[in-house]
Amino acid sequence: MDMTEAAAVLRQQCVDDFGEAIGGSLAAMATPGFELTDAAPDRPRTGSCRFGGSALLEPGTVWPEYEGLPLSLFAVLDTGALAHWSGEHHGPGPRLLNIFYFETPDDSFRPAQWSPWEGWADPRVGDAKASCAVIAARPERAEEAHTPEMATVFPSTPQHAAPMLMTPDEWDDALGYLDLHAIPEFAAASAFERDHPESFLSRHFRCGPGRLVRPDGDGEDPGPSSAIAFGWPRSLSGGTYTDGGRDRPLLQLPTNDLWSWSEGGSVHIILPGEDLAAGDYTEAAAYVDGW
Repeated sequence: MDMTEAAAVLRQQCVDDFGEAIGGSLAAMATPGFELTDAAPDRPRTGSCRFGGSALLEPGTVWPEYEGLPLSLFAVLDTGALAHWSGEHHGPGPRLLNIFYFETPDDSFRPAQWSPWEGWADPRVGDAKASCAVIAARPERAEEAHTPEMATVFPSTPQHAAPMLMTPDEWDDALGYLDLHAIPEFAAASAFERDHPESFLSRHFRCGPGRLVRPDGDGEDPGPSSAIAFGWPRSLSGGTYTDGGRDRPLLQLPTNDLWSWSEGGSVHIILPGEDLAAGDYTEAAAYVDGW
C-alpha cells in the first residue's frame, strides 16, 4: 500500500464514521507518522534512527546547554531513511536530527524557578524551549561527538520505524476546526459534552476521531505509551500541545527501559509546522504528558 492508497482508505474510514462533512475535514488533517520500536530480526533498523548513544554532529557544532549544564542526547532521527513514506518535505535534504533533552545523573539540580505544577513544561525546567534542543547534521559530515560530563549517556538502541498515516485524536485542539454541529447527535448531546467535545467524540464514535492506516494492514493505534516520530501526538492525560494544529510533533518519547517520566508518561517535542517543513528546529519545545 502506498501513500495514495493509504489516504483513500483513511478517508473512507472517517466518512463512514463521521459523515462526509466532518469525515472529509478530519481526513484532510491526516499526516504521515512512524511508530518507533527497538530493532529486531523481523524489524530491521531504519537508517541511523536510534535512541541513546553518542550524538552525530557536524564538526564544530556546539553542544546544547541549559543554565550551564549540558542537555542529554535522547534520540537520532534519520529523515533520509524516512523520506520514502513521509509525504512531507522536512528541510533541505536528508538530515540526522539529534534530539536533546534536560537530564542529569542525579536529582540535585533544580532551576531557581522550579515548580512541579507550572504549566505543561518539564517540571524540572520552567521554560519548555530551554529543556530541549534539536540539532540537524548532514549525514556525510556527521561524526560521533564527545559527550560532556554531567550529560546522561543512554545505551544506543537502534530503532525500526513503521510508517502510518495518522489523524489527531479527540484530545487534540486541532479538532477545533471541525464543525461538530454538522453531526446530528451533537445537537442532542449533554451540555457537558457540548462544552467538552472530546468527550462527545470519544463516547459516540468508534475509537474517537483518531485514525491511522498502516501499509501492512495493521490498524492498531500506537497509543500514548508508544514512541512516535512526526504524525500526531497520542495523549495519556488529555493534554494538548499543537496550538490548534499550528504546531506539529517531531517526536513522542514514552517511558521505557531507558528513561521514565510522570506515572509512565511521555515527553513530546513540538515545533511550529512551517519550521518543521523548512528544517528550522530553533523553536522546538518539550512538554510532559503524564498524571
